[in-house]
Amino acid sequence: MRVFTSSSLLSNISAGLTTGLVNLVYSISFAALIFSGELARFFPQGLGIALIGSTVTAIIVAWKSSFPFALAGPDPNSAVILSLVAVEIANSLRKTNPEALYPTVWATIIFSTLTSGLFLFVLGWFQLGRWVRFIPYPVIGGFLAGAGWLIARSSFKVMAGISLELGTIPKFFQIETLFQCLLGIIFAVTLLLALNRYKHFLALPSLVVVGTVCFDGLWWLSHLFSLSLNSEDYFFKPFPQDRLWQAWQWSTFSHIDWAILSQQSSTVLAMTVIVTLSILLNATGIELATSRSIDLNRELRANGIANLINGVCGGGMSYISIHRTLLNQQAGAKSPLAAIIAGGFCGATLIFGSSFLAYLPKTILGGLLLYIGLSMLIRWVYHAWFQFTPVDYLLIIIILIIIAIWGFLQGVGAGILIACFFFIFNYGRTSGIKYTLSGSIYRSNVQRSFPQRTCLQEEAGCIYILVLHGFIFFGTANGLLDEISDRIKNPDLPQLQFVVFDFRLVNGIDSSAVLSFMKLNQLATNLHLTLVFTHLQPTVSQQLIQGGLITEASDICYVFDDLDRGIEWCENRVLENKNIYDSESIPFQKQLQEFILDELLVNRLMGHLELLEIPEGQFLFRQDDASNGLYFLESGQVSVVLEISDSQTKRIQTYNNGTILGEIGLYTQASRSASVVADRLRASLKIEESEKEAIKRVGNT
Repeated sequence: MRVFTSSSLLSNISAGLTTGLVNLVYSISFAALIFSGELARFFPQGLGIALIGSTVTAIIVAWKSSFPFALAGPDPNSAVILSLVAVEIANSLRKTNPEALYPTVWATIIFSTLTSGLFLFVLGWFQLGRWVRFIPYPVIGGFLAGAGWLIARSSFKVMAGISLELGTIPKFFQIETLFQCLLGIIFAVTLLLALNRYKHFLALPSLVVVGTVCFDGLWWLSHLFSLSLNSEDYFFKPFPQDRLWQAWQWSTFSHIDWAILSQQSSTVLAMTVIVTLSILLNATGIELATSRSIDLNRELRANGIANLINGVCGGGMSYISIHRTLLNQQAGAKSPLAAIIAGGFCGATLIFGSSFLAYLPKTILGGLLLYIGLSMLIRWVYHAWFQFTPVDYLLIIIILIIIAIWGFLQGVGAGILIACFFFIFNYGRTSGIKYTLSGSIYRSNVQRSFPQRTCLQEEAGCIYILVLHGFIFFGTANGLLDEISDRIKNPDLPQLQFVVFDFRLVNGIDSSAVLSFMKLNQLATNLHLTLVFTHLQPTVSQQLIQGGLITEASDICYVFDDLDRGIEWCENRVLENKNIYDSESIPFQKQLQEFILDELLVNRLMGHLELLEIPEGQFLFRQDDASNGLYFLESGQVSVVLEISDSQTKRIQTYNNGTILGEIGLYTQASRSASVVADRLRASLKIEESEKEAIKRVGNT
């Protein structure tokens, strides 16, 4: 109910009427952009398509959007693509089947609206809106710069009825054509200078009204001086009201040239991608400008539903606009009511009358389009020079040039390919190796005897550890071969025997990386090296298995759950090669006699101990268990591990014969801070909670 207080209601109504007028001007401009030249006689029908789109999408997007002041309407990015499609269709059907010209253009517009609406809704439904953030910003800038150029070029077709191309340049030097274009350029420059200085929401509609009045005044003066000017070159023809609404008529539907329509499917697909990017970029820009959080998937669904209904009603592509949304907010909109009123304003024009358009000069509409195109070019060509690196700016200019010469679809494809090339080039220069280590420096968490530690200090340099990171592909995989080759050829380092790869920080690998590892496997076979893989993700492991690198029969490649276990295995092989094994287990009673000289006391203590045999893989005690015992490891090996989750553990330390476990928790009464698991068959001796006094007596003795 707070929305409908008297003050908020008045601000919403005034904002809706203001932005409704602006939306109407944009609808007229983009209708004139698409239905110009050969299609100029169908401008009333084109305006009806644009007004339907403005009405339907404004109301539905206002209802479904994350922003309470969101305003949708026709957009230059989609309009310029549809104008190119319309020109291609007109060129194809001008002589062969002129009756199919408007029906085919209309069907293409409806098809693009429904296709884009469905695509947007599916993306939003499957929560895929966030993926747009992975598209390089310079690529998007190049698309928008190209759209600005096409809008600016097409504005001359609205002003003078002639497209700005190399072959038509001589026509622009004719007196009447030059006069028409000059007036439009003056109006566009006036808009640029005025709107850059004055940010008031009434500035644009006021300038359009003033420009129209001034032009009509000049037209009246031309009649006073008896100048022979053709009104059809400067104004739209008056047209019957019923020509605005010609959606889904059988006479229109039956004359569609389906073959020509199918040829435009690739362009429609490209437009769908551009529309998606535009919506997400507009939504993100509104989010930053208004400091509001936004649900991108909700925006996709809202615009998708709006265009599906819009297409069924016979309207053209429309979606949320950053400029008109911010204008709506600045005009006082506080709820969706303002955007609904703006949509209703366009709907009222569609239903009750648009005869005033016969007094709206083409030069003013063409100048407005030229202003929009120049604004986009200034933003993405001039200002981008100061905001982007030289490489990124070069990408923007390349995409702009390709769009200007070969077309929008080619520019879109080239931009994506160039961006991929830059990504591969830049990412390929980044090594897939985060850092390297030597086995003499990096040790496993296994408690070793003094002779073993001394041996590893001298001999473990034969273990070479490579910690990998990122995505390993053909650009970085060859770097692994080069790194290992350099290590092998280095005469100042010990002879290499073990190469350990830690995949903990690796996101994934591609088939070329698998091929590089296969080459490395051949190198290891020839040089009698052993390859150790640790922290392999299931997908990466499956790729290496499918590539034939990891097999059960292989004596070259070994896989371990983590780096610690892999290093332990390598260390054990080094010790075995030097015939340095674990010390033989000594019965616990003999171990006690080394520091308790009284045999009677030793016998008394042994009477309080319980002999436990723990199978491999079984826990001696678990993390968070009560500390109710002290353990002496008589023989075998156990590991102290942190249980991070049900399936993930991290080894802290591994102990061998003669180790005491659980003493801290027993004395502090704290629960177990970690778990202890048996690594291989061993015997443990346990002192229960009730035997603490015996331990104390031994200590006192």
